[in-house]
Amino acid sequence: MTRVFSPTRHGIPLLAIAMVSFAGWSMAAKHDPRVAASPPIAASTNPYDDNVAGTGIVEPASEVIALAIERGGVVCRIDVMAGDRVKAGQPLFAIDDRDYRAAVAQGEAAVAAAEASIAAIDQSLILQRDAIDQARAALDSAKAERVRAALDHTRYVELARDAWAPRQRLETAAADAQKADASVAAAKAALASAQQQIEVLSAQRNEAGAKLGQAKAALDQARVDLDKTVKTAPVVYRASASALGSQSNRGGG
Repeated sequence: MTRVFSPTRHGIPLLAIAMVSFAGWSMAAKHDPRVAASPPIAASTNPYDDNVAGTGIVEPASEVIALAIERGGVVCRIDVMAGDRVKAGQPLFAIDDRDYRAAVAQGEAAVAAAEASIAAIDQSLILQRDAIDQARAALDSAKAERVRAALDHTRYVELARDAWAPRQRLETAAADAQKADASVAAAKAALASAQQQIEVLSAQRNEAGAKLGQAKAALDQARVDLDKTVKTAPVVYRASASALGSQSNRGGG
């Protein structure tokens, strides 16, 4: 019996085999050989001649210490490499501190402005105390002049009664006495005003002192924040590649 080629029974499988072969050839032709890239951080090497192999987790004697910065930011530098022996207090890495330095500069300016304000108020207090002394002296002079004018008025009253002094001189003495009374009243008012100004300046001095304290506190906080942009080693240890890699990708935690 002669077999007859059937497009349905034989052609479809042959076409499928041809398509699979073409797809495999196409994928193989487009495949590029993989190029090995250098690692971003060199792997640590064993400095010892004798090695000991084991299975498990290696932990340091001081236990695992997680390192992070309290203030968020972008890591701008790493001061140690994998395998370095680090001393306690040695910088490990730091974040961008430009904003924190600006805050410190603003705090220093605020402290300087508050101190200048206090110095100006202190100078005003000195001048105002001198003004008070002058006002007291003016009051004493006005009181002495009032006593003299009062005595003159009394004297001319008696002289005018016996016609020993003209009426015009008596009127002048009376006017002088009234003027002396007005001078005493004006001197008292000037002294009271000067003393009240002292109280105002003292209140301003207290307020400026409070502002200076606030400015110093803000400056201290800004300096603390600036110091926290650098992470230092808490203990002596040997830096590992995993620790440095995890910290280089985050600015705080």
